[in-house]
Amino acid sequence: MFGEVVFDYCSKCDCGKRMPIVNKTKYLCEQKNRERLDNSKLPRKKESLNEFKKQLASKPMKAVSSKRIQEQIKYQKVCQEISKERGHRCESCGSTEFLSYSHLVPRSRRRDLITEKRNIKIQCMTFDDNLGCHDEYEQGRIDNFRDKEEILMLVKELDPQYYMIKFSKYDRP
Repeated sequence: MFGEVVFDYCSKCDCGKRMPIVNKTKYLCEQKNRERLDNSKLPRKKESLNEFKKQLASKPMKAVSSKRIQEQIKYQKVCQEISKERGHRCESCGSTEFLSYSHLVPRSRRRDLITEKRNIKIQCMTFDDNLGCHDEYEQGRIDNFRDKEEILMLVKELDPQYYMIKFSKYDRP
């Protein structure tokens, strides 16, 4: 749960509340995603169902370092500030649905940029057959983005090597 936190309506809940979305592919809250995972791993024999449930309940939670928790708290505060400053819409296409906080330079590449506001964009996610701006960016297809020039400039400034890997085609005449 230490990735990008999106608060929106779960595709399976009827409660009408905005919840943290933990499964962005199926757009599920934690409870509905856990139900989905539990149901997909059910044993085929009915008599072993109770044993399976006991095994699930006995699994310990992963330990999380205090440094990681502090990083996540800071990241959530930065995301709230970004929402207040930029509004609740995709910065690349203007959509107001299925939004997520996306890192221009991936968190796996530069952990020091996880909470850098300039490295975070609000982008729409893929839903059903509609490819979202987040996935378009991940695939390097930003030609139709209205913030294309800003993205190119920021990535080049934040991580020139990553820029050359991902966007060097924009430097060619």
